[in-house]
Parts: sequence; C-alpha cells; structure tokens
Amino acid sequence: MLSSVLGARGTVASLLTTLMAEAQRDPAFAASFRTGFLARRRSLMRTLLDRAAARGDLAPNVDLDFIVELFYGALWYRLLADSGPIDQHFADQLTATLLVHLRPAPA
Repeated sequence: MLSSVLGARGTVASLLTTLMAEAQRDPAFAASFRTGFLARRRSLMRTLLDRAAARGDLAPNVDLDFIVELFYGALWYRLLADSGPIDQHFADQLTATLLVHLRPAPA
C-alpha cells in the first residue's frame, strides 16, 4: 500500500502535496480529487481489510472505515507536515499499531 510513496520526499511527495493544496483552494478540483484519486485508494484499502475480515483475521466488531481513516490520516499527516520519513520503518510501525486494534481477541 505504501509502496508508491515509500521514501517519498521527491517528485511523488511534491505532486501529492501540491494536489492536496489545490484541493483546499479549488472546490471543483477538491470534489474530483475526493471522488477519484482518494476514493480509489480508500476503496483498495477497504477491499484488503474486507478480505482479511472474511478470512477471520480481524476482530468482528472493528469499524473498517475508521481504520481506513486512521491509516490515511497518519500517511497524509506525515506527508503534508513533513513530520518524518515515509519509509519501511513508518510502514511497519503503522501496520503494527493498526493490527493491535484489528486482530481478534485470543480465545
């Protein structure tokens, strides 16, 4: 999931931050950005979570839409605030943190 932006501080990061800035400035672009670019990524993440839930790998009461928000919230914050690298370590930390809330309780 993060492979397209791992280590992004160059062209990809610049493009993404520019697109998000434009979405704040231009309501028509914002609508298109939300329903196109962002919605496709949210849908992909939701599909991955749905598959894991169907396999029984996730707790049954987890709000998957909220998990998608947490994932992308952390990613976008890191990107827009330039608060740290978007690298494998970040991806591993984010995944481990989310999994704490996703895994079913031990029997």
